[in-house]
Amino acid sequence: MKKLVTIGLLMCMAVSLHAQRIIQTQSLEDKLLLLYELPLQQPESNDAIVITPFLCGQQDTLALQPVYVRGEKNARKLLRDMKGKEELVPAYIPAAEVSASFAQASEISLEKHPWVKNGSLKLIVMTEREHRSKVQAIGLESTEPFFYDYP
Repeated sequence: MKKLVTIGLLMCMAVSLHAQRIIQTQSLEDKLLLLYELPLQQPESNDAIVITPFLCGQQDTLALQPVYVRGEKNARKLLRDMKGKEELVPAYIPAAEVSASFAQASEISLEKHPWVKNGSLKLIVMTEREHRSKVQAIGLESTEPFFYDYP
């Protein structure tokens, strides 16, 4: 609950930056395909950076698939802790392979989220730093509002 309140407060304070952008929106049957670009940061070796995009409408918000960037020691610890459960290791980008941005696609069910149809939308990206067992919000970015015109 505390995290939801924090996310809500951070979203209220969102400012527009040019590091992220919507690349394309497309209708697929009863789904919206959203292709967007996320800014990436280089973590310290012991840290992980978590970039979580949110699709926001006038009154609703949907958390999309987060992107993890892990430093070398952080990734080794994760793999060591998950030994024998390799299929459960969450996907991540190694810090050595980080570029300035990462393109990601999300499919949004219009049946489950009808508020997306014909509405003014915004993509908000929250960036957090995980250091040992502590999580710290380090950034919040927002695209300009865009309109998804459902056919």
